[in-house]
Amino acid sequence: MNHDLPQQLTSVLALGLAVATVAMTMTKAKVTLPLRERIKKRNEWLGELFSCPYCFSHWVSLVAVAIARPVLTDSGIYIFDLSISVLVVIALAAMFAGLIYRSIAAMVG
Repeated sequence: MNHDLPQQLTSVLALGLAVATVAMTMTKAKVTLPLRERIKKRNEWLGELFSCPYCFSHWVSLVAVAIARPVLTDSGIYIFDLSISVLVVIALAAMFAGLIYRSIAAMVG
């Protein structure tokens, strides 16, 4: 386990921004609208997931943390420590997504 906390914090911040970007692109961008419509026709639950940036970010965060494995805590229970990282990435993604949304709204009108 890597105990370099500044590096882990940097990783979690980067993941939060990346997750927010992916979530906003997949759930709100015009370019992904045909995909979202197709998904919603096939599966209502997945359609709802692909329309909510916050909901979508949970799944993207889980995958991102599983790949990058940043650890912010050292409880001795690795899966717990990764779960904390997932929750922090979700929270950061929600904040970043809000900033992205407000920035786009200000540019558009």
